[in-house]
Amino acid sequence: MRVMDKKCPFRLATELKSAAGFDDVVLQCKQNKTTIHRFVQVKHKQDGTEKISVGSLLTKSGEFNLLKYFIAYLKIKSNGKFKGEMKYFAIVTNIDFDFTDSAQHEVRKLRMMSSGKNKEKEISVIRIDTQDEFLDVGDGVRYKFDNSIISYLQENKDFIKGKVGREVSDKEVEDFLNELVFAVNLPNESQLKELFKGEMSGRLAKKFGYVGDNEIFCNDLLEKISDWVKDIKGRFLSPEEGKEFFQKVELWASTLCGIERGVKKGNKGIDKIAKQQHKDSKTLNEIHAAVTAQNNKQRPHKKPYGPRDKKSKAREEGDIEESDEFDEIEALEFVKRALNIENNLQNKEIKKLAQELQSYASS
Repeated sequence: MRVMDKKCPFRLATELKSAAGFDDVVLQCKQNKTTIHRFVQVKHKQDGTEKISVGSLLTKSGEFNLLKYFIAYLKIKSNGKFKGEMKYFAIVTNIDFDFTDSAQHEVRKLRMMSSGKNKEKEISVIRIDTQDEFLDVGDGVRYKFDNSIISYLQENKDFIKGKVGREVSDKEVEDFLNELVFAVNLPNESQLKELFKGEMSGRLAKKFGYVGDNEIFCNDLLEKISDWVKDIKGRFLSPEEGKEFFQKVELWASTLCGIERGVKKGNKGIDKIAKQQHKDSKTLNEIHAAVTAQNNKQRPHKKPYGPRDKKSKAREEGDIEESDEFDEIEALEFVKRALNIENNLQNKEIKKLAQELQSYASS
């Protein structure tokens, strides 16, 4: 989402063979005519209390061993697909380093091993305080290794040579340490989901004014993203594919927002009609009560007219003279116009009132 917001040309891939070792996420984007590659390896741990120790960094096996990542780094740097362009390498995880203390210094020491091959070896990391639009998530912190790790990598040059097929220079070791970032203490899966929902809510509210419940929407979206990631394994996602996917996502929100506005607008219309009905009914009842009271005082009820067809026939045969009385339909329309009533919802009350008025006028 964030790279989409930057509105720069990009390509995204997962499990790209040519980026083995940093292949969980490979992002290629162009900024100011420069192509930038980000290679990210994700290490999510179910046990969030686990720590990255000196031993786990200096071993030749395991998820966080630096030799493995240095070898992967060298192979990617020499790959013609990525040659001559800016590159960033990151290992991201939801656990933290095993620090000697909890003080938040710029340079922090990892706890030394008390026994074994790596006993009393010191490793320090340097906190990175510059902003990173992709890796600054939740309470995560980014670190780089200081020069304390150089000697360990130099000690294993023969092992590295056997993996990459050539000698490795000291400068390559230094470049690796400068370009490698450890992003630790990132949100776990459930926390990331909540952050994602919050970010999506803000995005949809800003773009479409949608502020409704997004639980079902986000769950569905995450499922589609999961399917989408599986579909692009081993290849780059084109900008057109990415744009189409997010357009579909935003279309759902836009549609929901439109429906919500329509319902609110409809409710306002219904409320307006209901209020007018209540007002009209109250007026009719008041007039009807006054006329009825007056009629009861002056004379018994007299039916003002019969059915329209009988009255019309009598007039045609000359049995009755023309009068100024309204017939039923005329009386009904007269009262509706007088009270500015445009619908037919009150016809029953209006008809009754018209009869009373006609009786009163004839008395």
